[in-house]
Amino acid sequence: MAVGAGKHQLISSEKGLVFSRVRHKDRVVVGINLPKGKKEINVADIFKNGEKLKDFYAGQSVKVKKGIVTLDSKFDIVLLEKTNN
Repeated sequence: MAVGAGKHQLISSEKGLVFSRVRHKDRVVVGINLPKGKKEINVADIFKNGEKLKDFYAGQSVKVKKGIVTLDSKFDIVLLEKTNN
């Protein structure tokens, strides 16, 4: 899994820390210390527009639109990975 291994790339350090991990075809975006509630995360360098992602902390599914995903959760952490459905 890309979370523990793979290439680390910083996406943003504003309003928390957002980074990606990529190992072969395995890709994740992780955010920590983010604001609780609504948050927008730029995933354009990792995921394509139209791809469906799942936040494994909130159990929420989202779609990439214009390189961004919008989440609304009580958590200050996200773990985004592409889903097959």
